[in-house]
Amino acid sequence: MTAFKALLFDMYDTLIWLDTTLSNRYRQRFANRIGVPLEQFLDHWRGSVGYRMLGKGNGLADHLTTALSEMGIEPEPTLIADLLTIERERLERCVHPYPNTVTVLRRLSAAGYRLGLLSNVSDGAAIPITYLGMGSLFHTLILSHEVGLLKPDPAIYRLACRRLDVEPTETLFVADGGFGELDAAHGLGIYSVRLEQDHQSPDYGFSTHYDATIRDLSELEELLQRLGDGGVDKAHI
Repeated sequence: MTAFKALLFDMYDTLIWLDTTLSNRYRQRFANRIGVPLEQFLDHWRGSVGYRMLGKGNGLADHLTTALSEMGIEPEPTLIADLLTIERERLERCVHPYPNTVTVLRRLSAAGYRLGLLSNVSDGAAIPITYLGMGSLFHTLILSHEVGLLKPDPAIYRLACRRLDVEPTETLFVADGGFGELDAAHGLGIYSVRLEQDHQSPDYGFSTHYDATIRDLSELEELLQRLGDGGVDKAHI
């Protein structure tokens, strides 16, 4: 008997990673096309990240139009089209799955676990879900820009559990820990696993309360086996 019925996964820095060196080259192309210093654009763009991840506005094209207007740049259609092309190309070429992501998720699904993707992500940053074929690996996708909720709001975890038809104590969550996401999950009784691996960004903070640490997604299978065998008392959650 397994200890859990459902497994939740963060996306960026957990299942996929961003090649920041190559990404920065695309960002420079972006800034050059606009005609402003790179840092000027990035400062403005980063300032709206919460707004975009909550799904406010009308998508990436609208977000770019607003950003340019606020910087005093005319957002004419050809410029917006060029920027959209650069951004999509950046995400398609700079975002990669970690080596074991697809194999492990498929094995876990075949083993009978219900899998959910739980991500703070804008509609633009969600582009890799489609071109990497990530959506087909999960029973449900809980994306902040679609549901209007952000981790660590407890409501987004409760929504994930409802979609997977499980209680929090029947759920395990794997993440790098940004946004305090593991702290919030742990507080709800979700077994929380920090995944420490290469290419992770410190830009969105960290978590301090979680139940276990792994250093490769493949280690999750061994952890689940130990938990299922009664190796850990879930009463401490």
